[in-house]
Amino acid sequence: MLARITVFLLLIGIYFSTTVSGGITGVLKEERLPKQLFDIQLQLEDTLVYVGDPIIARAIFESFGTEPTPVNLTFLIINEKGEIFYKETDSITVETERVFTKKIENLSLKKGKYILILRTLYNEDVEDEFWKEFRVKKKIKFSLRQLFDIDFKIENPVVKEGGFLYTRVIFESFGTEPTPVDMDFTILDIEGKEIYTETDYTVVETEKVLPKKFNLRGFEPGKYTIILRTVYNVNITDEFKKEFEIKKAPSYKKWFFASFFLNLLFLFVIVLALSRKLNYYNREK
Repeated sequence: MLARITVFLLLIGIYFSTTVSGGITGVLKEERLPKQLFDIQLQLEDTLVYVGDPIIARAIFESFGTEPTPVNLTFLIINEKGEIFYKETDSITVETERVFTKKIENLSLKKGKYILILRTLYNEDVEDEFWKEFRVKKKIKFSLRQLFDIDFKIENPVVKEGGFLYTRVIFESFGTEPTPVDMDFTILDIEGKEIYTETDYTVVETEKVLPKKFNLRGFEPGKYTIILRTVYNVNITDEFKKEFEIKKAPSYKKWFFASFFLNLLFLFVIVLALSRKLNYYNREK
């Protein structure tokens, strides 16, 4: 009887401890949920700007919290060496969603590549960092002295899986002065989906052959299209499309097993021949 009472009291204790602790835990978990949560994006209006032009950036906020949230924004512009050319801090309050536009003017940036960095701080200790690359180019006027013919060729239209695609951009100038050229390379799959992009820049004087190598590691076997878009002399654009195919790499497993089996068979024949010869020698004795 005493044993039954003990078990009964033990079960009641377990029930109440589970119920009470579960309720307390639920309250604590609910209280620990942050009321200030965001999804943040950084966008640049143009990734190619001319010397003296403003740089326009947008910080896009989408709140998942339940109360208005102050946010500190720090914008920086650095070059490829990490040198800081611009730094400014702003403060805004976000309720549900907001787009904050930042116009950066009167910068003495020279021609070259730069990085715009946005650092955000909210909810006391929640920090994020976002960055976008852009390029600054000198302003030039249209000139008949900057004209040339462009050709785009693929060296190996059939590529082994995991290999490289080799191309050449060929420039033949009809002008009389060096000409900057912007080049955008895009690779599309058979459905027309963009799966790779790259931007390059060169200066052409009289003639030039620019080799370009693309690492296709991770690309699935199939047919693809590579597109080259060129811009020079302010607004002269050209577009070139070339198709190529990635072939599945051959499997060597079956050849390995066949070679292993043949070697094993050959070894068996040798052992069998030696065994017969040994038996014959013993009988002769």
